[in-house]
Amino acid sequence: CVPVMRRDRDEVREFLTGLARLSVRGVEVGWEPLTAGGRRVELPTYAFQRERFWLEAGWSVTDAAGLGQSAADHPLVGAVVGLAGGEGVVLTG
Repeated sequence: CVPVMRRDRDEVREFLTGLARLSVRGVEVGWEPLTAGGRRVELPTYAFQRERFWLEAGWSVTDAAGLGQSAADHPLVGAVVGLAGGEGVVLTG
């Protein structure tokens, strides 16, 4: 048994959430009427399968210029970013 009607909440969203909860608990749910024209895809079940799904970055993480910043020649300040108005800067560490 799962709740599907809650005060001040979207009925369709709550209904679909209830169906998903039933499905996770092993109840056979016919998703076909809701996913007409779609297809199933396999998702990784283990978070550490050593498969990357991130976009490749064009700049190194330590490269301040790649983030629109200027490198700071200071032991505690990593980079300097000019404010949009042209007056002042923001220092990052």
